[in-house]
Amino acid sequence: MRLPSADVFELLHRYGVRTAPRLYASTLEDVVAFARGGPVLLRAEGADTASGELEADGEEEIRRAYERLWPVAVQHEPALLLVLRRPPAGPVVAIDAAIDEHGALVLTLLAGQAASHGYPSTRREADEMVERVPGWLSLLHGERGRSMLSHVLVKAARLFGDMELERMRLAPVVIYENTYEVVDAQMEASRAIEVRHELTRRAHDVKGYYKPSGRQ
Repeated sequence: MRLPSADVFELLHRYGVRTAPRLYASTLEDVVAFARGGPVLLRAEGADTASGELEADGEEEIRRAYERLWPVAVQHEPALLLVLRRPPAGPVVAIDAAIDEHGALVLTLLAGQAASHGYPSTRREADEMVERVPGWLSLLHGERGRSMLSHVLVKAARLFGDMELERMRLAPVVIYENTYEVVDAQMEASRAIEVRHELTRRAHDVKGYYKPSGRQ
């Protein structure tokens, strides 16, 4: 079963993974206000990804996307649209996690056409996983970028194992010179997972004001 996005982002926060600003909205006005300044992805909460999300740029496209997706959103409880800002140009990677045919937990780091596999439990193991990606030094702003990506890999591996997930995808993960952001994420589990939300943090995220610091 697929976890609700609110639970997904709460788990990422709990494990110390930085995420990009996002909005849970029920009105067109809220979506337009949040989206000023760039393209966004709109997703009907609870809906199948293929039929329940659209990209939009500008008020007219957002209006059309809202009109198509809101009837999908109201079929689920609560009726909400998740709005994500699309990342600016820059280094972007993806992290997939799954269980292989032998029952082992495996993380896959995807950077362009390159892939690196492992299940890092330490920073050193994560560093080695990053270094197996050709051209990682220029791709990730050098040593600083590697350090930030290794930070994400270790925490993602711990979350995946602790929560006994079946699948997880963090993408896109944007690497900046002094920080990183996980823009979108999905998680699947074979059982129901109860995720308790920190109310103050949830309100903070819903308004979309979170700005990551440069600290690791």
